[in-house]
Amino acid sequence: MITTPDYVPEDLKRLPGLYRRWELNEVLQPDRNYQIEDAGTHADGTPLLAVYATPIATDRTQQFQRETDSESGE
Repeated sequence: MITTPDYVPEDLKRLPGLYRRWELNEVLQPDRNYQIEDAGTHADGTPLLAVYATPIATDRTQQFQRETDSESGE
């Protein structure tokens, strides 16, 4: 799902390596924000992707803040 980011892009850190499209299910984790960018092609012509993610602690903090805000009626 594509959504409008609710985080500051400076929070994103690049995950090491480049990935093929079918490898993303091994890399992506629930409850994290990601930005995925084209990163060229492999020697065999397969498109490669660079993956940027928010740190796990930041994600939990943001989720806690959203839950707290919704419980308080904000």
